Amino acid sequence: MKNSLSLLFIAMLFFTACKKNATNQPKSQSVLLSKIIYATPNASNYGQTAIEFVYNGTQLTKAICYAYSATVTQTANFSYNSQGQPNVITFDYSPAPFENSGFDSMAVFSYNGNVIDSMNVTNATLTPFGSSQENVNYTFTYLNNNLINWSVPTHVDHNYTFDANGNNIEETYITHDPNNDIIETTNNITFDNHPAIAQSIPYWKYFITNPYYYSFLLYTPFGTNNVVTSVVQEGANTYNVAYSYEYNSYGYPSEVTVNGFTSSFSYQFEYITN
Repeated sequence: MKNSLSLLFIAMLFFTACKKNATNQPKSQSVLLSKIIYATPNASNYGQTAIEFVYNGTQLTKAICYAYSATVTQTANFSYNSQGQPNVITFDYSPAPFENSGFDSMAVFSYNGNVIDSMNVTNATLTPFGSSQENVNYTFTYLNNNLINWSVPTHVDHNYTFDANGNNIEETYITHDPNNDIIETTNNITFDNHPAIAQSIPYWKYFITNPYYYSFLLYTPFGTNNVVTSVVQEGANTYNVAYSYEYNSYGYPSEVTVNGFTSSFSYQFEYITN
């Protein structure tokens, strides 16, 4: 987990988790995250873009992950149904020879009314599970309009708990291993009074369920506000984590520095308005 954190940033399909509106369609958003940039002083990747989000108006059309690997860029292309809901994502890789390497995959979503209840990924070659997994199926469970669980049977369970203010106060991430389950728990203790970064990302579920590529979003609490202090338990290891933010004129974080793990790291965020 710590390796993932240092790869992109803690704070990696589909709606921002606002308790008032579980679907939270992009049309309701006026501030949209456009870039996540490495900002750890003296780091070799300082100033480089980790992830870029491309929009058509307020509709997310592409998520470009330059941090996919040292040499490969992954592009997620979003398509929509007649109701304006994302229903298919196709994945491209570059440069050559990865463009036609067989890595390409596709995610297809099913809905229960206005909320996504499952996602099926075909040819999921480079997943967090290590090897090729044909037809990997993600399921989503909600309570009081909040996402409380997403899972891949026999592989992963990710559980969320919210307080009365809509803040994500606890996350439990269980990786099912043939030999021994790996359990990681995060207790988010305090929050700021600014809108959570995840509220500026349309269709965040895609990103949090793909931590191998978007670990930043996996650890970003997606409730009302941004976490300031948390306690992370990874096996026998306990980390007291602190987040320091700078904010832009919209009230969203423009930069964050994270301390408490084996090393500190920083990220900057750019936004557009529509």
